[in-house]
Amino acid sequence: MEIKKNFIISVLTLFIIITLLTILPALGVTAPYWDDHPLEISPGQSTTIQFELQNMIGSKNATFEVSIIRGNEIAKLTDSSTEYFVPLGSKVKVNVLITIPENAKTGDKYDIELSFTTLQKSSSGTFGFGSSILKSLPIKFIGQTTPSATEVEQPLPS
Repeated sequence: MEIKKNFIISVLTLFIIITLLTILPALGVTAPYWDDHPLEISPGQSTTIQFELQNMIGSKNATFEVSIIRGNEIAKLTDSSTEYFVPLGSKVKVNVLITIPENAKTGDKYDIELSFTTLQKSSSGTFGFGSSILKSLPIKFIGQTTPSATEVEQPLPS
């Protein structure tokens, strides 16, 4: 009797897992930089980086709302809208302009944080589930590419 009960529970659990996997979308966000691989940039420079929204598995298209949670003083979304439509089976780029002030100190580190929230279109009287993904963009301020005024010039060997 106990074996039959365990078997039924196992089959039901497996059925629930398989059912959830087929109805839950596989949405994701990839970033070009992470903790062990930060964006290295000099004070006074600007660069555009791209995050990538993915909608690879499931049965529906997805729409994301993107916002900068931390770092508005040096990061800006540059696309025409903060809503991104991602058709099923595709990837869409999100452009972020990073501008480092001239007075940033070499060696300092900074994190920008973005929120990627799925927007659910629900019918009247229904409840839609959404999700939010937070991504951090680590930045490391590196030295100037030109010598500073405090560096001592070394004569060339003769």
